[in-house]
Amino acid sequence: YSWSNGTIEVGTDATLLVTTPGTYTVTATAANGCTDTESITITQDISLPNVGPITGTTTVCTGNTTQLANATAGGIWSSSDVAVATVDANGLVTALTAGTTTISYAVTNTCGTTTVNTLVTVNTTPAAPTINAGGPTTFCQGDNVTLTSSQATDILWSTGATTSSINVTTSGNYTVTYTVNGCSATSAITTVTAKPIPVLTSPVTFDVFDETPFEVPVTSNVSNTSYFWNRAGIAGIAPSEGVGAEGSGIAGVNVISEILNNTSPSNINVLYRIVLTADGCSSDSITVQVTVNLSAPRLITPGTVIPLVTEQSTELKTVINVMPNPTTDHFNVIIKGGNTNNTVTVRVLDVYGTLVEKHEKIAANTSMKLGQNWAAGIYFIEVTQDRQRKVVRIIKTN
Repeated sequence: YSWSNGTIEVGTDATLLVTTPGTYTVTATAANGCTDTESITITQDISLPNVGPITGTTTVCTGNTTQLANATAGGIWSSSDVAVATVDANGLVTALTAGTTTISYAVTNTCGTTTVNTLVTVNTTPAAPTINAGGPTTFCQGDNVTLTSSQATDILWSTGATTSSINVTTSGNYTVTYTVNGCSATSAITTVTAKPIPVLTSPVTFDVFDETPFEVPVTSNVSNTSYFWNRAGIAGIAPSEGVGAEGSGIAGVNVISEILNNTSPSNINVLYRIVLTADGCSSDSITVQVTVNLSAPRLITPGTVIPLVTEQSTELKTVINVMPNPTTDHFNVIIKGGNTNNTVTVRVLDVYGTLVEKHEKIAANTSMKLGQNWAAGIYFIEVTQDRQRKVVRIIKTN
C-alpha cells in the first residue's frame, strides 16, 4: 500500500491514521503487479455545537401548556419525567401532574452532542370556586342580591372586588377567580338581571273643563306597562273620589277617563295618584295634576276679566260652523242666520276669560279665518247680536 497526501507519501500500511484535513489517495499493488487507486477527502469540525440557553416560562399549572424555545436550530427536546410533563418536537410543554421535570434540548454535530437543560415546575390547578346567591338573581331596580364565593381568600371578582362577598345592584354576568401558587380557576357565570322600574313619560299636568269627558294619557318608558290610579275626594268636585280599574298599554287602555263637575266658583286642581307596573316591578306613586276649569258659560260671567253679554241675553238664532275643529293651523268660521238687518260682534276668549280677538260690525251672514297664530289651547268664539249670543268651543293643537 502507498498512501499520499498530494505528492507526499504518508503511509504504507493498510490503515492510515489521519490527524489533519485533506485529500488522501491510496494505491494497492498485488503480488502479480496489478494496482488500484482510491481517494478520500477528510474535513475537521472546529468544536462541539454551541447551544444557547432554553427560554420561556418554566412554571406551569396542570392541564396547561408552556412554550419553551432555543435559538440554536436542529435540536431535539426531551423530558426527564413524562408523567409530570411532556414536550413535543417544537418545545411545547404540556403539564400533567404536580412535580418537577428536566426539559432538555440536545444539538448534535460530527464532533458530538451539546445538551442544555431547564427545570420545569408543575403546580396543581385548583378546583373552580362556586358562587352562592343570597336571594333571587332577578329583581327590580333598587333591590340587590349578595353573591358569595366558596373561596374566601385569594380571589378576584369580575367587578375587581377581592372580598368574599359582593353586593350586586345592576344587571350583568358575574364570576370569581381563585388563585393559588400562580394557578387560577374561574367559576361558572352567575347572571343577575335588574328589571327596570317604569317611568311616566306622559305629561303630569292637564287642563280640562267641568262636566266634559276627558282622557289623561298614561305612557311609560317600558313596554307592556300597566297602571292603577285613584284620587282622593276634594271639596267642590263631584264625584267625590275616583278609583280606576287597572289599565294596560297592551290592551290599548292607557288613559284615565272621567267626567268631573266643578261646583265651586273657581278652577280646582285635582290630584291623581298613579302607580305603573311592568314585569312585576312597580313605580312609586306618581302625582298627576288635572285642573278642572269652569265651563264657558260659568267662567265668562260678570266679574271676570272680559265678561260675556249680560245675564238677560238669550240664545242667538244663528248657526256657527267651525271647520276644522280641532286644528293645528286656522279655523274657518261660517256665521249664518239671525237678524240680517243688524251686524254681529265676534269675540274670541281663552279658558281664563281673557280677550284674544274682537271683530265688530260684521255682517250677519259671513265667513272669517281665525286662529292661525294662536298658541295651542282651548278657546271660545262668542257671537253676539243685539242682546243675543251664542258660544262655540274650539281647540287649537300643536
